[in-house]
Amino acid sequence: MYRSQHGRCAVCGCAITAETGWHDHHIIPRVMGGPHTLGNRVLFHPVCHTSVHQLGLTVVKPPPP
Repeated sequence: MYRSQHGRCAVCGCAITAETGWHDHHIIPRVMGGPHTLGNRVLFHPVCHTSVHQLGLTVVKPPPP
């Protein structure tokens, strides 16, 4: 996922590093039948992950550059 996103957060587009941390997020939640495949998962910064859930943002897989 990290390589396919070119080391960037799927929400804010900033670099994901060991210092910033990250969360592995399922685009379609597993409890709603979403698979645990790379096509259904993206990486976010922890604060971006919180924002997605608090604000109910829609998430899509970033396109390749």
